[in-house]
Amino acid sequence: MTPRALASSIVTLVALALGASEPAQSQIAAGTMAAPNGYPKDFSIVKREGRFHVYYIEAGPGGDFNYLGHQTSADLYHWTVEPNVLVAGRSDWNPDFVWAPSIVERDGTYWMFYTGVRQRPADGCPGAPYQQIGVATSTDLDQWTLEPESWLDPTEVPWALQPQDSCAQPMFGGFRDPSVVWDAETNQWLMHYVTIPSPESTLANVPHPGAYDAHRYVVALAHAPAAFAADSDWTDAGALWITHAAFPAGTGMTTWESPHAFKRVWQGSDLWFLFASTGRTNYVEGVNFMTGPSPSLSRFQKKGRTGWTWRGSIGNLLIRDQYGHSNSAAGWFATEYFRDPESGLEYFANCSAPLLEIRQIKWRSADYGFDLDPPFAVREILPLPSNVVGGNPIDVLLTALNTNDGVGPRRVALEVVPLNVEGDSLGVLTPSALGLPDTVVIASDATHVTWATPRLDAYPFRLRIQLAPPAADVRSQTITLWGAGAGVVERPGDSPHGDSNEPAARATEPLTLRVVGAPGAAPALALRLPGRSVTKLALYDVRGRPVRRLLDRELPAGATNVHWDGCDDAGVRLPAGVYFARLETASGMRAARLVLL
Repeated sequence: MTPRALASSIVTLVALALGASEPAQSQIAAGTMAAPNGYPKDFSIVKREGRFHVYYIEAGPGGDFNYLGHQTSADLYHWTVEPNVLVAGRSDWNPDFVWAPSIVERDGTYWMFYTGVRQRPADGCPGAPYQQIGVATSTDLDQWTLEPESWLDPTEVPWALQPQDSCAQPMFGGFRDPSVVWDAETNQWLMHYVTIPSPESTLANVPHPGAYDAHRYVVALAHAPAAFAADSDWTDAGALWITHAAFPAGTGMTTWESPHAFKRVWQGSDLWFLFASTGRTNYVEGVNFMTGPSPSLSRFQKKGRTGWTWRGSIGNLLIRDQYGHSNSAAGWFATEYFRDPESGLEYFANCSAPLLEIRQIKWRSADYGFDLDPPFAVREILPLPSNVVGGNPIDVLLTALNTNDGVGPRRVALEVVPLNVEGDSLGVLTPSALGLPDTVVIASDATHVTWATPRLDAYPFRLRIQLAPPAADVRSQTITLWGAGAGVVERPGDSPHGDSNEPAARATEPLTLRVVGAPGAAPALALRLPGRSVTKLALYDVRGRPVRRLLDRELPAGATNVHWDGCDDAGVRLPAGVYFARLETASGMRAARLVLL
């Protein structure tokens, strides 16, 4: 991907650096990955032995770095930075940059197709870097062996702009972004990539092409047999000239980058999807796509003829998730489709500087296209109450996202971390030693675990409950167990009727959240802050889904009362039942349970 494709992503990156606001609350949640030295660009996802691997271009303020970053994850949320790849073993044809990986697996060997870049000299006929497509192989996804020569370059594609045209057409170097996919119908491998056609081929293949534009890219196609082993196995299959026209109406796209295609059965028929980062100028404006019955079609569907159907921007799908959130897809580029070989789940991933975002595809059955959901994750552990006399129960609520993703119930492992009075960790305990289950079955977005707290020899005993690694950052607030002799007072807020087992010694805790009065049609909450703070107060249903944001602003120290009218954010009256309030401030978090009648 050339620097011109980074315009929208750089704008986003600068805005974030200047403190611009985060995405709107309606944004669909995603598994995200950040790059340690900049931000990720074109990438590839594979999975092996329960771990996801992502390889990506890493870009910083000065441009792309000359390696591919590598990170691994077990859940698409928590990432481990691995050593960079394609650093050593580079040849004279790719000494400067390696871009746009695409990885396929065959008989235990992983084949990475990528763009190798050699900078042009500053004298003579300077222009865009000379780009070719090469290959590296691996059996463990850590150590990669590079083929010494490129496997595909413009000299093997006669219709593409050639190196000898470099002085007259300095953009001839655009030959990049391979994406390889298996085609079961023809029993061969297909490679989509982008390049610039020559003036002669454009004139011969494009109706009414107009003035030749040496910056106009097209998507190209090459193919190879199932057991390819060398560059000679790959054959040029020409340009998808349809991408020169882009729109059926003929307005056209100048920029085509990062294409990827995949086939799946949709509404009973085999259908190919072709996505790319596109723009009507020399800059990427968004992600557009077409669909058709074959990946090599060269025309649009028209008057009953077989061809591609131009779908336009991915934003045309009006993508939503099961929680009612929506995405505009603004700022997306370099998208990828990925099917988990172990679970069968399908994912759609995109770059949106400074993050790589991954969401699960949910195909529509009644109308065209798909929606997106966040990958499954347990997001919160809420103990209600968080202060009890030892021997009394605590309701531990685990809230999750996308539990109904098609995999079925999951088991998540817990840990108990004892804390000192300053809140520092004193180690890790096995949950069963304190009467908690070591693992919890998550079968819905809200899972309640009743914990019969133990009677201990020494009080107070402070702890938190957290998920076992790699998700150890999902943890509860501090829980305190007290001895029976400490005395008990009532403090409304930890149950719908306002009763609590907190000792008198802790009754003056400055940060508080409590329910005012008995259950009713319009519950009220009273909160007290120890100091001025940005304060967020939100309500959740029993499945852990957000239903109403009551506060999101700075409040002064002291008491504040908040009344809830029983409606959600859209003003719709919610059904009677149990709801949970979550208070977030600079001083900590508190939770309370309400009953709406």
